[in-house]
Amino acid sequence: MLNDMFQRQGRRLEAQLYQRAQDQRTIEIAQQQAQAAMAKVTELEQHYLEQVARMQHGTASLAKLQTQLREAKKEHELALNTCETLQGEVTELREQLASESPQTAEQLQLHSTDGPSVDELRSKAAALETALSEVEAPAMDPIGATPPTSVAMGDALVRESNPLHDFSLIAERASKNP
Repeated sequence: MLNDMFQRQGRRLEAQLYQRAQDQRTIEIAQQQAQAAMAKVTELEQHYLEQVARMQHGTASLAKLQTQLREAKKEHELALNTCETLQGEVTELREQLASESPQTAEQLQLHSTDGPSVDELRSKAAALETALSEVEAPAMDPIGATPPTSVAMGDALVRESNPLHDFSLIAERASKNP
């Protein structure tokens, strides 16, 4: 009878040891999976930070380009104003020449009318400005991005809400207390 009792207790202990070994393997596998998952999260966070840096660089480049376009627009407007002033002066000089010496005015061949008029130049400039405005608006729309978990939730909250972290704590405690 005592022998049966020891045999049952031995089988029970053997079953417990077998179950404990299986649990330990399961915990080790889960730890490896958790480590792989955390490595992937870290990799994705790094990728996210690189993307943010690229977007910031692109935004800065776009802002610089817009500044250059605005400066070019100002220069273009200045050139148009200068053309308009010159066209007015040419017209005034022609009228003055025609009134003072009509024969000389007829003999001169002036090519100032060969180019486009200031009005045509202004209409082209307005069309370019409209096209620029249409392109500029969508380019400046903010791009939504998902922040990394550590940024969005804070490190302490990540540790508190991460089931993998909890599982690894349990595994550590189990391995320390065999």
